Amino acid sequence: MPPKKKKEEGEDAAKKEKKTKEPKEKKEKAAKPKAKAAAKGKAKAKPAAIKDTDAAGTLIMSFFERENRPYSPQDCINLSQGKLKKAAVEKALSALVEKGELTEKVIKSTRAYMANQSNFEVHDDETKEKLETEIAELTEEAKELDTELKSLTGNVNRLNAQLTDEELKKEIKRLKESTAEKEKKLEKLQGGAVLITEEDRENAIYKYCTARSLWRKRKALCNELIDAMCGDAKHPRELREEVGIETDEERGFLLAESDLGVTPKPKPKPAKVQKTAKTSSVKSAKKK
Repeated sequence: MPPKKKKEEGEDAAKKEKKTKEPKEKKEKAAKPKAKAAAKGKAKAKPAAIKDTDAAGTLIMSFFERENRPYSPQDCINLSQGKLKKAAVEKALSALVEKGELTEKVIKSTRAYMANQSNFEVHDDETKEKLETEIAELTEEAKELDTELKSLTGNVNRLNAQLTDEELKKEIKRLKESTAEKEKKLEKLQGGAVLITEEDRENAIYKYCTARSLWRKRKALCNELIDAMCGDAKHPRELREEVGIETDEERGFLLAESDLGVTPKPKPKPAKVQKTAKTSSVKSAKKK
């Protein structure tokens, strides 16, 4: 086959493959927004709107009965949380006005609705006093119950913070093991067993006395510095309070009481390495 024909056939095959790919890509792009919209719809499912006028009127009347105050149509829509549309609200409000359950008042271009006050029972002074007394008693009872609830809640929280039976068993087991271990150690001490070598004892005394000596020197330096800063103008105690320095005495640490009454043995200095002919020759070789 001549090369021109081969080239033309290759170009035709490439075009056909491109044409088949393009519809697939278009379908995939069109399907993605639909899938996103479906996912959003599932995530935010809106409540079904009430279309029946009587059902809408019952729901609207519950708003007025709950709070005896005026509402606009938009207020009713907001309170319904998506259950009522504007047309259904307007129909229901008009029907309730016709029935005499609501009264309508137009202020400029705004309509306001309120429960018909003539439908409410009017109490005499004696009944009002009884109701007020009952309200006061119930309010006091509610306060007592609230106090009791807080106390019981505190008790519950304290009980929840305590260990469970399983945790108590584990803790008892741990304490028994710790007690047995300490009893064994106490028996060794009472029996005169040596638990520390003489070298370790001397090292501990040396470290303690060195730290105590540094403590004494640094304390003296600090006191001298504070006295120099204060001079005759201020008492050292006032400066320490301003800066926030606490003395050892204020924290309950007394330098005099920390003396062990023993003198540590001086640590032997490390022995110097004697130079020999061999070491000098090694050094000279390294320099070269």
